[in-house]
Amino acid sequence: MFTYRKILQVTPGLKEIINNPKRADELTDITQKMNKTIHSTRSIDATSLKKQIVQYLLPDPHKEGLKPSIVNGCGQAEMGLKHPVLAHFLCPVDQLEAYDKDPARTHKLLECGNISMNAGNFPAILWSGNVLPGDDWNAENMNDSLFQSYVLTQVAHHIFKGPTCTLNDEGKEGLKQSNAELHDMMTMEPKHIAYVCMQTCFRISSMLTWNEKDREFSYWEFYNNIISYICNAVDKEWRDDLLRWWNVQVILQLFGNEKGRVFNADIKKDTSASSSGSGPQTVMEKMQAQIKAQMEVSSGECAGAEDEPKSPPASNHHSWSNGEQASPWAMTTPQAADDPMEDTPEDNGNT
Repeated sequence: MFTYRKILQVTPGLKEIINNPKRADELTDITQKMNKTIHSTRSIDATSLKKQIVQYLLPDPHKEGLKPSIVNGCGQAEMGLKHPVLAHFLCPVDQLEAYDKDPARTHKLLECGNISMNAGNFPAILWSGNVLPGDDWNAENMNDSLFQSYVLTQVAHHIFKGPTCTLNDEGKEGLKQSNAELHDMMTMEPKHIAYVCMQTCFRISSMLTWNEKDREFSYWEFYNNIISYICNAVDKEWRDDLLRWWNVQVILQLFGNEKGRVFNADIKKDTSASSSGSGPQTVMEKMQAQIKAQMEVSSGECAGAEDEPKSPPASNHHSWSNGEQASPWAMTTPQAADDPMEDTPEDNGNT
């Protein structure tokens, strides 16, 4: 539904065609062309990243290279679980300690499938780290540094700003308009973060060509899980801070405002993207349970403070409309009163 409304927003004449049964053939032709363009865009991004991804795997590739080095990065023969560092990146983050203690054994368990690598077990590459992504993972606060690894930000620069801007020390901009400008992006949204994560994980894998699934790992589920996790975050302050962080890191110089356009919106919970089953909790499920428990404890402490008879009434220093903080992501035009994010986007990881 979200994607549908976005499409109608930029092509207002399309709704008339959709509502007219006599123009069904015309609609079919239009949707086929749209799908072709979507698939082409994803392919172009993946192909472009294929040539550059090795440079983005270290904080500063000018100082040192990846060890062991990847000689044939375009062939993918040395990528994914075949490379010890990339295996560390792709390892489910809650198994990272075991991987660091005994890399050989854990690597074998990953390869044979004894450690689940499904779309709900978020990989270590999604977390920040000064040396390697995932180093800042904190089991007591799993949201801390999530979606903030240097690899993700460099891939985001590559996709939305252009390869010439990604590792340019002098800060020179490319001669062509960036993708962010061409697509009239006004702020970084959850779908953009999810797309970056999906392209990053696909590009460091050993897969030669695009496929929705890599063994049990579904890129489609992964993309939608990330959008759902951010949009439906129990801790809205974490969500808002994350999106502001992305705007500062990636496109502040394009938009000149870390918040982009803002509007008030309640996010309705959508669990359709969850891939959880009857098995053990995935990393995503553990994080959701942890943050919910933390918020309940925080709410309980606040309620206890209010019950104290001698405590003065708390002053409200923030009076946002409807009691909610304005969401830091935005549509390019005003929306109707209903929730603009009530459904998980249906597109398959495309900008």
